[in-house]
Amino acid sequence: MTTDTIPRFESTELSNGVRVCFHRTPKLKTIFTRAFFTTDLDEHVTKRALVPMLLRRGTSRLPDMQKLSRRREELYACQLYSSPSKLGEWNVVRFTLDVVNDEFLPGVTGVFEDGVSLMHDLIYDPLVESDGFRTDYLDQERENLRLSIESIIDNKDHYAGVRCVEEMCANEPYRRHEYGHAADLPDLTASQLLEFHRDWTARAPLSIYVAGDIDEKRVIDAIARSFDGARGDLYDLNPVPEAVTVDEPRVIEEKLDVNQGKLVMGFRHDVRYGSDDYEALVMMCTVLGGGGNSRAKLFQNVREKESLCYYAYASVNRIKGLLFISSGINVENYEKTRDLCLAQLAAVQSGEISDEEIDSAREMILESNRMLEDDLSSIAEADFARRQCGQELDLRKFRERISSVTRDEIVEVAKRVSLDLTYFLRN
Repeated sequence: MTTDTIPRFESTELSNGVRVCFHRTPKLKTIFTRAFFTTDLDEHVTKRALVPMLLRRGTSRLPDMQKLSRRREELYACQLYSSPSKLGEWNVVRFTLDVVNDEFLPGVTGVFEDGVSLMHDLIYDPLVESDGFRTDYLDQERENLRLSIESIIDNKDHYAGVRCVEEMCANEPYRRHEYGHAADLPDLTASQLLEFHRDWTARAPLSIYVAGDIDEKRVIDAIARSFDGARGDLYDLNPVPEAVTVDEPRVIEEKLDVNQGKLVMGFRHDVRYGSDDYEALVMMCTVLGGGGNSRAKLFQNVREKESLCYYAYASVNRIKGLLFISSGINVENYEKTRDLCLAQLAAVQSGEISDEEIDSAREMILESNRMLEDDLSSIAEADFARRQCGQELDLRKFRERISSVTRDEIVEVAKRVSLDLTYFLRN
């Protein structure tokens, strides 16, 4: 059992290939379970967004949301839900279960085991009629998903980021949104979705994470009883995406009825999880403008000194190999803001980085990382992402490496960042 004060998930594998990762901690009075189903981010992304919405409507034994809700209440108001996401060019659907540890419920036992059983039934034993999902439920959830997809445009900051990715990665799987495409929805039938569900849940690689004050044997026994059934031949997942070479930077301008212009610049880089320069990339992004760093170059020079924007920040994707600079501006400030943002990256690339900027970025990263120790759900997400890339999450090693990153390393990794696309949303 892990005794290090820095949280770390231990891993084992069931006989059918299901990976179980476990961390025991007395800090939690609840037990959380995350089940990650992983596939490639392919043309079936809309189905993977819609099917879990149908699953939450009920199981064969709990055939409607009222009965399902009543059963959750019997399990002391356990939380049970699902959400789709994309991780690099993989499509991940997570099922989340949070239950009270029955150690804190006098005279009560087996809440965790019952919760895991309920999660299994929700995933593998859905409510069906004839040869498919219930058609009335399908009609309702299809409409709900359509509204979710179409509402992306309502948040213009998020919409601009989505559109930048769609244009930047137009010929790559990463262009697809985790909600899928509204145009796919009308053709999806109840029987087709049930057939897809059975294949997907049987063949998608499955990782189950558990954290709480509970022993490993109890966790493994509970999950094995529910999830150790026969599975089909697992999907072969694509490897971590290769770096994409930029030929000529592109510009996309889109006009909508907006009060504030949205500028998003998308860059490519070749740094990945596990590479020797990964921590240098994290430092570089934070010096530039990541993590809400008020001493970062974008904040200090674009927002504060020149007052060109309402916000300006940098964010990095470590699996797909992307970096973004995003800002909200008055439309007439577009060219000035664009040029000054690019000048901040150029300054990092040329080594114009003060000791104060480096020290501030380093401390921000380390403090944020230390705060993760109280957020085991985020650690589980990070560990899962790392394992998908063939590694394990080691917070201690990450902190040691961040503490030793030099100015020269930041400069060298910044030189490997290339502008690919400038997206501007204006009125």
